[in-house]
Amino acid sequence: RDQIVFISKDASKPRGYYPLWMRYRSAPQDQFLFMCYLGGAEARRVEELTEEQIKDEVEELFGNAFGGDDWRNVRTEEHGSGVGRSKYRPVAAAVTDWTSNPYFMGSYSCFPKGAFATMPESYLTRGLTGNDADSIADEGKDESQGNETTLYFAGEAFDDLYNGWVQGGYRSGERVAKQILANL
Repeated sequence: RDQIVFISKDASKPRGYYPLWMRYRSAPQDQFLFMCYLGGAEARRVEELTEEQIKDEVEELFGNAFGGDDWRNVRTEEHGSGVGRSKYRPVAAAVTDWTSNPYFMGSYSCFPKGAFATMPESYLTRGLTGNDADSIADEGKDESQGNETTLYFAGEAFDDLYNGWVQGGYRSGERVAKQILANL
């Protein structure tokens, strides 16, 4: 119920046209926050649109998917103003501008298929599970020798439960902060 996947068969729409949506409940209970995940050319295309253009496209997408043939004629009063709008039109839209952000340069962590196929499993899980001391001991190294400075990594890519999600970034940041504090 909280995840919506659209596969457009409309040849006039670009590949990956608003494909994956997550719904988040908010107060009051009759309002929702929808988050769409885009990638590649579609993400770059949407980043160039104005907020009104995005709202137009999302209204059409949701109206066609959930509103039936006459969805454009179904109006809802907006905040007691007496002015009606389509109930499928978003109240607001915001875009995370990944491609022009100098810290991300277009993507969060993403690796191609098979990128780690030849690496030992201990290399792949090191730093993700919080059991770094066990991984180092397994390799025959002493964690305390030769480490005058420790470099810590945290972020969504370093969490084994929520890899690639904000929750993973939060969890790994909290774990690394505790490690840093323990080593002071």
